[in-house]
Amino acid sequence: MRNFKPALSALLLLPTGACSDLPARTRALPVHEIEIASTDFAFRAPDTIPSGLTRIRLSSVGAERHHAQLARFGQGHTLAELGDSLTRARDLPSWVTFVGGPSTPVPGGPSDIVVDLEAGSYALICFVRSPDGLPHLAKGMLRMLTVLPGPASEQPIPPADVHITLDDFTFELSSALVAGRRTIRVENRGPQPHEVTFVRLAPGKSAADVLAWLKRKEGPPPGETFGGTMALQTGRVNYMQANFTPGDYALLCFVPDGGDGRPHVAHGMVHQITVQ
Repeated sequence: MRNFKPALSALLLLPTGACSDLPARTRALPVHEIEIASTDFAFRAPDTIPSGLTRIRLSSVGAERHHAQLARFGQGHTLAELGDSLTRARDLPSWVTFVGGPSTPVPGGPSDIVVDLEAGSYALICFVRSPDGLPHLAKGMLRMLTVLPGPASEQPIPPADVHITLDDFTFELSSALVAGRRTIRVENRGPQPHEVTFVRLAPGKSAADVLAWLKRKEGPPPGETFGGTMALQTGRVNYMQANFTPGDYALLCFVPDGGDGRPHVAHGMVHQITVQ
């Protein structure tokens, strides 16, 4: 997979995305909860958490925008090796698996996802670039997270209201989204990694306006980041949870293509929806 780092964070410059699957509908599932705070330029997070279903809530307390990519890395490899690979290597190492994570929070609010984590070594990573061009990863936003085998908690999560399936290069929604607190099941069924980044569009603006603005970054942005899931490799599942207000939203994937290295939005992985 080529040039993963730059494209993954492209949209997040807007000033104002093996785990077992989860049942689509359920009354109660055991869920652990962790809080992550992103600062300029570090993550505040626990060092260890138990395995199993985990609700991860990301809040941003820095001046710049941040996200939290979760990456599981293989036994025998280190966090320092991971950081070096992500900043120097052209391709994603075979011993690294992207399992999602919370994308950039809405302004003034959190970004929530639920993911089923198996025991192992993980990293929290921020690929967003600062105005000076350096990725936050290079400024210290790479933190170890160890997932230990442990007993399940008893807190339930709500059932999924909508399913989003990611593929090369489409977003498929099982039904329309309606306003309110919603849980969205996101699964990547494509052969390549994909993400879903939500942008809440300004009145009268479209997904095409977002793409045009990103090329030049002139004038006010046509929308604001609204969370989502970070990159998921094939077969991985995250649950996004957010409070949706009526209006238009754009769904975009900026993961670079394994063939030509261009972000997936350049291959048409853009979708606009209306929330009633």
